[in-house]
Amino acid sequence: MYDKWYQTDYSMTKLPEDFMTKLKSVNLEFTKKKLDLPPPNTLLPTNFEILPEDPDNSKVPILIQELDDTDLWYKKDDKFKKPKAFV
Repeated sequence: MYDKWYQTDYSMTKLPEDFMTKLKSVNLEFTKKKLDLPPPNTLLPTNFEILPEDPDNSKVPILIQELDDTDLWYKKDDKFKKPKAFV
């Protein structure tokens, strides 16, 4: 067979009866957990205010923390006045 939208070949085969019987007779173990929404993301920012201009923080980046595989730097953006991060 040939798909008219994606122009790909495909085939269809009927599933064996013994497989279908197994699918229909699956025993599920019910637990107290229910399908639910994930917990709220506490890492999302809530305060989007731009800090006042500070020439000391705007000149050069400041090394905040140095780890084995990562360095965390901070430089205030007084030119475009937009919050951003480079991790």
